[in-house]
Amino acid sequence: MRNRFGIFFVVFLLAVVLQLKIHYLWGFSLDFALGVLIVAAWFLSLRQLFLLVSLGIFVFFSSYDFDLFFFGLIPFVAYFIKRILPWQGWFSAGLVAAAGTLLFYVVLSPGVVISHTLFFSGTAFIVGMASVSFFFIFESLYGFEA
Repeated sequence: MRNRFGIFFVVFLLAVVLQLKIHYLWGFSLDFALGVLIVAAWFLSLRQLFLLVSLGIFVFFSSYDFDLFFFGLIPFVAYFIKRILPWQGWFSAGLVAAAGTLLFYVVLSPGVVISHTLFFSGTAFIVGMASVSFFFIFESLYGFEA
């Protein structure tokens, strides 16, 4: 399995489909796609991550907005801080995914997050746990160098 980018792109698209299906069925969205992009920071090179995030932005957004900038910024922050986090890779990826998801919501609509803190905290927790699962799947495919 040498084509890491291709596998991450397919998993990203599956995460988008899952995210849209959950939104259709239950009326709210879990940011699995953002979780996949954050986990990709642990396994892809900077150039591959840039390409994946760029394609992800084109999938989600049709016009330039602050949402677009912030959505694309979070995986790069994860890429650069992954080396300074003192924990194992799976825990760091899950923690950064949960924190990144919560930060994404707080920056975009702080009033809504404050009034529904438990819901958004739960969403961030679920995305963090899904990201840990993604991490273990990719680790079993590619291995992980700490």
